[in-house]
This record gives sequence, C-alpha cells and structure tokens, in this order.
Amino acid sequence: LPAIAKLQVQPAAIELRGPTDRHGILVTGFTTDGRVFDLSGRAKFAASAPNTVSVSATGECRPLADGSAEIAIDV
Repeated sequence: LPAIAKLQVQPAAIELRGPTDRHGILVTGFTTDGRVFDLSGRAKFAASAPNTVSVSATGECRPLADGSAEIAIDV
C-alpha cells in the first residue's frame, strides 16, 4: 500500500433510530498522486461509549441504548 496523504471517513455523523437500525462506516485513503483506496477493511473501530453503540470489525454501527458516542478509527 503506498503512502496515504489524506483520509476521509463517511459519513461524518450517524444517527441511529431504533434497535434494528444499522449503519456502516467507509474509510477512504488518497495518495498524493491521486489514487484512491478503500481502507475500511484495514481500519480498527472503537466506540467511546460501548454501552450505547456497538461497532463491528467491519465498521457496522448498531444502537444498544439511547445516548451518543464517538467512533475512533485507526488505520
């Protein structure tokens, strides 16, 4: 994998409504020469409030309780 100059996480915010709601996170890397790589599979995800939201190894978020949380992403 070449050096990544910029990362983009989509969406910037997620609002989950109801216990069956789900949403994924896409992590994209950009090189200085314009190449684009999907880094979602290499990313590690962690929720700041794991009792409020769970986030899988693939970046799928699902609600566990009312509240808010941030998702940390390490690539």
